[in-house]
Amino acid sequence: MVSPPQEETASLVASERVLLRFLCARDAPGPSVTEIVRVFEGYQFRDAENEVILRALLEFGDRNEKYLESQLASHLTRLGFPDLDLESLFVNPAPAEVEVRLAMDRISAARPAKA
Repeated sequence: MVSPPQEETASLVASERVLLRFLCARDAPGPSVTEIVRVFEGYQFRDAENEVILRALLEFGDRNEKYLESQLASHLTRLGFPDLDLESLFVNPAPAEVEVRLAMDRISAARPAKA
């Protein structure tokens, strides 16, 4: 299997982060958590840390942004991931809906085709 060029990988990693930032900003207008989770189904993360963060965020359920910001780092530490970059996930403002939709399109296009 041929690995994607570095620029494509960097673009996908950036798209992963946009979607994670959006998930952390619980009150931002845009797609639902369910829609974003669906986009990630079958997708191979280009940054394994982003996958770990997504799984942790989903464990928190419907918590607000302040709760996530205060608890995510300790939760990830308990899971064995103490050194992940989380500060950039809580940068305001949250990504704009157009940026989120573009990131979703990039991730969707990178998923393997269904047989």
